[in-house]
Amino acid sequence: MLKTLLASVDGMVYRRRLDTDWTMEFVSSGCLRVTGHHPGDLLFNNRIAYGDLVIAEDRLWVHEAITCAVSELRSFDLEYRILHCDGSIRWVWERGTGVADDRGRPIAIEGIVQDITERRLHQVRIEHQANYDTLTGLANRSLLQDRLQQALLTTASSGQRLAVAFVDLDRFKFINDSLGHHVGDELLKAVAARLKTCVRECDTVARLGGDEFVLLINGHTGPEHVSQMMEKMLAAVAQPWVIQQGEFLISCSIGVALHPDDGEEALTLLKHADSAMYRAKDNGRNNFQFFTRELNALMIEQLELETYLRRALERNQFVLRYQPRVNLATGQIVGAEALLRWRMPQRGTVAPMRFIGLAEETGLIVPIGKWVLQTACAQNKAWQDAGVPPIVVSVNVSPRQFRHESLVQTVAEVLRSTGLEARYLELELTESMVMHDPPRLVAMLDELKELGVKIAVDDFGTGYSSLSYLKRFPVDRLKVDRSFVENMTTEADDATIVRTIIALGHNLGLKVVAEGVETAQQARALRAYQCDEAQGFLFARAVASRVLPRLITRSIPGQRV
Repeated sequence: MLKTLLASVDGMVYRRRLDTDWTMEFVSSGCLRVTGHHPGDLLFNNRIAYGDLVIAEDRLWVHEAITCAVSELRSFDLEYRILHCDGSIRWVWERGTGVADDRGRPIAIEGIVQDITERRLHQVRIEHQANYDTLTGLANRSLLQDRLQQALLTTASSGQRLAVAFVDLDRFKFINDSLGHHVGDELLKAVAARLKTCVRECDTVARLGGDEFVLLINGHTGPEHVSQMMEKMLAAVAQPWVIQQGEFLISCSIGVALHPDDGEEALTLLKHADSAMYRAKDNGRNNFQFFTRELNALMIEQLELETYLRRALERNQFVLRYQPRVNLATGQIVGAEALLRWRMPQRGTVAPMRFIGLAEETGLIVPIGKWVLQTACAQNKAWQDAGVPPIVVSVNVSPRQFRHESLVQTVAEVLRSTGLEARYLELELTESMVMHDPPRLVAMLDELKELGVKIAVDDFGTGYSSLSYLKRFPVDRLKVDRSFVENMTTEADDATIVRTIIALGHNLGLKVVAEGVETAQQARALRAYQCDEAQGFLFARAVASRVLPRLITRSIPGQRV
């Protein structure tokens, strides 16, 4: 009966002597399932001692733990590894207790050993999923935080140096959206592998999510050493990436924060490295930047600006100015571009370049853009009701607005609420936006055209548009970027570009507008190139809504400006 009972136990029941050879005095049949050896092989160490099955790295501490417990006549629970008869390493759990003689002296150990390999492997998988990114296999945000905290403790005690680098791929979203998320995932895995080749075993490469990576560089020798590593990373990432769809050149922008100069806490170092990365983006991408005190001051200023920006709309601090657009052949004002201005009591008028990007980044551009659209359409209708000759008012649409699903509905609601005919509203989108998501863009532009709204492509010539896409867009007007107009009377290349854009637009049946016209010489050249319209300081600066009607009525048809 005892034999049957022992055979049913999930594990190996044993009794062994207290000697250095781990001599087994009894071993149950479960020995075969746990070790792969028959009980007779282990009994009295006939063919092998159980202690020899415990892998070398665990043997000493297991022996010491058992010896300590038995000497105090208390039970013990241990998890360690053994070498199975088939050559595999198994995890086992052993529970045992010391056996004493009549005088209370320990003379043997009795217990049970069970195979827990599957449980341990499951535990390892769970821990891996909790600490590592499933796509790239890199450390995830949780493990990064833990390692960063450990690194900070180590540097504090040893005096070693620590650097935190924030890495962001350039134009990853364009690749992801154009070629598909599966291709984007492959790119992320390729970049992860490249970054790992640039660091040492003591360093950490982590993925925060999306195309954002963070590197912990331990024990560097100074900024020059870090700079060399960053250059190595830039070069590694920039290697051509060849896939079935073709060969692609990618790049990244890196921001670096050094401990303790740039911060002593984990969150501060990550934030400062992130800010330095954005400075690298602003400096043309494909470069790295160290965090600086000047950048810190700029961060504080931007944070303050964001705080004020979030209240600017409800506090009625935004106003619109209107820059006329004239017909170059007649001099008549045929339209105006609505330009947003922010009058902040604390700082006066804030330049658009200071807050438009911030509004785009924070998402505030959506409600602000709706306000611009509503205000411009209401003003245009008010001019018409006052007897001013009707013109088209252009409103700029940001990338975030265009990605918003409700844009078409918003435009329709604004036209309905203001009573403005759709033909007197023009939406301007940049050339880079046109190339961002062509199929979706075509569908949205078609819906806007069904409303009767006009469409213009702004900053044309700077975004490398594909003509095959451009001819599919229901566009009414191309606006030549001011950078070409500025130098076209002195630079032959710019003059050629302007003439080419004008010819291209006319061949596609579009009106062409030149932006940034400031001199009579530029205006004469544009007329010679047969450019249709122009706007710029030569004709008028952006003016208040009360001023524009007077300019419109003065622009008598046939009079040359």
